[in-house]
Amino acid sequence: MAKTLNLTFIHPTDNSSIEAVCESSWSADFAISELIRQGFLKELPSPDKEEYRLLYKENQTEFRGGTTFEEAGCEDNKVISVVIRPKAGGYAS
Repeated sequence: MAKTLNLTFIHPTDNSSIEAVCESSWSADFAISELIRQGFLKELPSPDKEEYRLLYKENQTEFRGGTTFEEAGCEDNKVISVVIRPKAGGYAS
C-alpha cells in the first residue's frame, strides 16, 4: 500500500526548493512531470539528449523512469535533488 511522503525537491540549476506531498508508489517520471506541470521545472530543450533524474540524498540513489520512490528507498520528510543527465547514446549540449 502506498504511503504519503512529504518531500523537498531541489531545483537542478538554481538550488531553489519546493515542498510536495507525494505517494511512495509514484514513479520518477510521474513526479518529474508533476514538477514541470507545477512550473518548478521547465521542459528540457533537448529531451532526446538529456533527461531529468531524481537523486535521493539520504542514500545517494539516483533514479528515473518507472522507478518508484519506494523502490529508491525514499522516506518521509527527506530531500530529493533533481539532476540533469545525458541520455544513453546522447550528449548534453
